[in-house]
Amino acid sequence: MKKWMTFLCILLLCSSQTLLSVSAAPAKSVSSTPRQTQITVRTATNFKTESDVKKFVQLASKYKISVIYLNVKQDEDDEVPSGYVYYKSKIAPIAKGYRNFDVLKSMIKEAHKKSIKVYAWVPQFHDRAALKKYPNAQMKTLVGKKTVAYNQNGEYFVNPLNKKIQKYEISILKEIAKKYDVDGIILDWLRFDDYKMDLSKSTRNAFKKKYGYDPITISFSTNNAKRRQWNSWRTSQLASYVKQASRSVRQTKKDILLGVFILPPEFTECGQDVGKFKSYIDVVLPMSYYKDWDFTPSWVYGKNSGILYDTQKKAKNTSIIPTFDLPSSTQKDSYKTIFKKTQKNYPKIKCINYFIYGHRHIELDLMLSTTARVLILGDWINYFSYVVFDGENLFLSLIHISEPTRRTPI
Repeated sequence: MKKWMTFLCILLLCSSQTLLSVSAAPAKSVSSTPRQTQITVRTATNFKTESDVKKFVQLASKYKISVIYLNVKQDEDDEVPSGYVYYKSKIAPIAKGYRNFDVLKSMIKEAHKKSIKVYAWVPQFHDRAALKKYPNAQMKTLVGKKTVAYNQNGEYFVNPLNKKIQKYEISILKEIAKKYDVDGIILDWLRFDDYKMDLSKSTRNAFKKKYGYDPITISFSTNNAKRRQWNSWRTSQLASYVKQASRSVRQTKKDILLGVFILPPEFTECGQDVGKFKSYIDVVLPMSYYKDWDFTPSWVYGKNSGILYDTQKKAKNTSIIPTFDLPSSTQKDSYKTIFKKTQKNYPKIKCINYFIYGHRHIELDLMLSTTARVLILGDWINYFSYVVFDGENLFLSLIHISEPTRRTPI
């Protein structure tokens, strides 16, 4: 029972508003031990001191974690503005509270002592810090007949095709590769959000120079030849950026691993085509959030369609790690089916990624392997759930309250 409680400590360490990913190789059966486990962790809520890093690495070593993906550049505009970094950078602004605490340096030092690799997880174009430095580089979209700055619910995005932005982002990658003994770099937010992006003047002029017409005249709401031409050009531009980034990083550190988190290939409106940049990376991580996008589990493992089929078709000879959010209590059986079918239909896939986003107010009791169990305790707003340890067993319990007296979130 002690080992379950220790694993629970990992969950608690990486809880409140945390992005935690557990990547485990599919085994021959649901209950057998994974061959490999990887963790991707957000920095802001997990690592405030050297002691936090040491404790985390000790637990990672205990549970045979092979790779830690560390968020070295903020990915969202929440507790820290996107684009702010958690290492001693001379290029990007350092996040508040981290000027005297180099998380990347500390993590590499402690992880390498335990023979654990460290990959720097570096989001790209979701970057408020870059926008502050280059205020004219904000992503532009079309509203009616006017181009406007794209700002989705307070989130800040820069134009992926802006040359100054590209140079800035690559300089950060090179800085990390040069200054730190990091084992890999994983790119994220390498995309647009819709067909109507980017429509900045520089992007429109570049497209018009090649094809003879302004993309603002395209009917983006229908599937037509001009929209397909526009999207093909955008995907090629992003692929060119990955090529440039890969070349620059590997000139700095020859043998470093490079990877990219991608959206489902069928989401063509995002202008992201892994088939065009697979040659410049070592691993691709397709985000397989089937429930979020109203797909059935078979969409993940289908032999003739779905995210793994599409990704493998485009990213031949590139390692694939499908990425999932943590299953809810109603998804556990679905996930077991997904893992079994994935192993059967895609035997070359050796790892499965779990992303756990913090403040998950769900009840969950899930066995990850014979030596790892996840418990999420729910909440005291809607579920009134708690954990019980009777001296031998650990389990979730629930206080039953009649519906009229139940509280609702404010």
